[in-house]
Amino acid sequence: MPEWYLVVLWLAILSALGLLWRPLVLTTPILLAAVGLSLVHAMTGAARASFANTPRSRLPLFGMRGLTAWLYLLQPLARLSGRLRAGLTPWRLHVKCAPSLRHPQRFRFWSERWREPVTILRIVEGVLRAHGAVLKRGGDFDPWDLHFRTGLFGGGRLLMAVEEHGSGKQLIRFRMWPWCSGGGLAVGLALALLATAAAFDGAWVVSVLLGSMALWPMARTALECGMAMSVVRHSLKQLWLTETF
Repeated sequence: MPEWYLVVLWLAILSALGLLWRPLVLTTPILLAAVGLSLVHAMTGAARASFANTPRSRLPLFGMRGLTAWLYLLQPLARLSGRLRAGLTPWRLHVKCAPSLRHPQRFRFWSERWREPVTILRIVEGVLRAHGAVLKRGGDFDPWDLHFRTGLFGGGRLLMAVEEHGSGKQLIRFRMWPWCSGGGLAVGLALALLATAAAFDGAWVVSVLLGSMALWPMARTALECGMAMSVVRHSLKQLWLTETF
């Protein structure tokens, strides 16, 4: 993946900070392992490559395979550069709306026209997709019907219930709550612990840098959860005002 190079860059920054705070030197073996994986992948691809005109001597063949391995390393970097220039960053926001409160919320709508619950859920799903949310439907044993992400670290979940009141009348209930990426919270917490440890050791520069790194995923998680709650509330009100329900 092109984003793998961002992971390598982040590990390189942590390893470089090891010059200021010695415990971070422990990230150097992880950095070497990450770089080694890329090199092994490139060399494996070069070894399996076939050429239209294979030279008979070993030196030109070695040069061709070396060039192929180099291209294996450059290709993800070129793709990553193109994605960053086009705004297709891993941390981009999928929706554009102002964040709202991040606590669980409930909505209910009265409908004079009967619809199957699956149809109602499909209508809600279509509106959320139109707003840019990345959606996933719940399975038979999931405690939610729709899981949606507004970014890399946060999103929300939606549960629907339909009460039948006879003569085709329905009371449609929705419950939604924020969802946080466990990986993002784990990274933020780990960096916060490292920043605290660096502060106790008197490495204030490293502590400030690590603390800034820790705040970013946590702040993004709060922002994306708030945007998820906002886009769902806006979508449900839009369906109600247009009398889709």
